[in-house]
Amino acid sequence: MKRVACYVRVSTAEQNEASQVREIKRWLAGNGVAPDHAVWYVDKSTGDNLQRPEYERLQKDVFVGKVATVVVWKLDRLSRSMKDGINVLADWCDRGLRVVSVTQQIDFAGTMDRTSRSVHLPLSTDHAQSGGLFSIHECALWPVLT
Repeated sequence: MKRVACYVRVSTAEQNEASQVREIKRWLAGNGVAPDHAVWYVDKSTGDNLQRPEYERLQKDVFVGKVATVVVWKLDRLSRSMKDGINVLADWCDRGLRVVSVTQQIDFAGTMDRTSRSVHLPLSTDHAQSGGLFSIHECALWPVLT
């Protein structure tokens, strides 16, 4: 049976992931996901690259088909690199995964046609705070005019 993967990342070992876990648990409960149906992946390291133990375990589970849905607190928990983040999202969507960002109210519901793949993607906190939104369209980066 495919599972819901809950991915949490904080930048340092000193930081606490409890607020992210709490919000994801709230989403799970609100969407009828039983606690034993969720698998947790928690990294305590930088998001500047993808070499993180729990992220790599998540990717392995995605690759072998154990995961149906990935839930994150915010998309930048996957990567602080826009290029890496977009590539991960595009790969997961192409595999038919549902990807949910609970605080941004974004839900990529599996395989999407090329037109509907255009979505607002504030990947980095700096970009989101300055209002800099980005869009995925056919795996290319385009500024969104607002």
